[in-house]
Amino acid sequence: DKARERAHVLEGFRIALNNLEQVIKIIRQSQTVESARANLMAAFTMSQIQAQAILDMPLRRLAKLEQDKITEEYAAVIKSISYLEDLLANPRKVLSLVVQDAEELKSKYGDSRRTIVETEEIEEFRTEDLVPHEAMVVTLTNRGFIKRIPASTYRLQHRGGKGVMGMVTRGADTVNHILVADTHNNLLFFTSVGKVYSLKCYEIPEDSSRTAKGIALVNLLPIDLEDEVTVLLA
Repeated sequence: DKARERAHVLEGFRIALNNLEQVIKIIRQSQTVESARANLMAAFTMSQIQAQAILDMPLRRLAKLEQDKITEEYAAVIKSISYLEDLLANPRKVLSLVVQDAEELKSKYGDSRRTIVETEEIEEFRTEDLVPHEAMVVTLTNRGFIKRIPASTYRLQHRGGKGVMGMVTRGADTVNHILVADTHNNLLFFTSVGKVYSLKCYEIPEDSSRTAKGIALVNLLPIDLEDEVTVLLA
């Protein structure tokens, strides 16, 4: 499009250069720029863009050398338009040009591969592969709320100290079971009706607060509401 636009302007210049005396006369006799533009358009059947380009053209471009440059540029632009139109009409030529440009870029900027391409089959990973090993304190309350907190949260108390309060419960709820387990350990829940359930320690949502209530165990295991955990092992 830019090539066509430039060719259109150059065509206007060529009209002006081939009718230089008449163009100068029209411009001199016109009272305003607007009237000069309109008179040029009427006299040579040119577009507003061409007429305006002629009015904007410096006087130095009327010299013989500049006239030759305009003629040469016009010929070059027409040749470029013809080449581009032929290229766009032929997909194979477009592809060939893209390949050629890619080869030139490779030759100019290409270097050795900096990354290693592994051809080995990628092994499937499990969720626990993304879980770091960490000691956790797991508690289960009388009302069936379970939680896990990093063991590092609890500080060893000295004689006479009160330690860290980590067994806070709500209302009449009390802690029935407590143990320390690794995040990857399997926790076994033995119930009063003789059932056993298994749960990975990391599957229990971690609480950042020691006073958090935790989550109801029935949300993690299919335990009946009437059933009760009697033993918790890791």
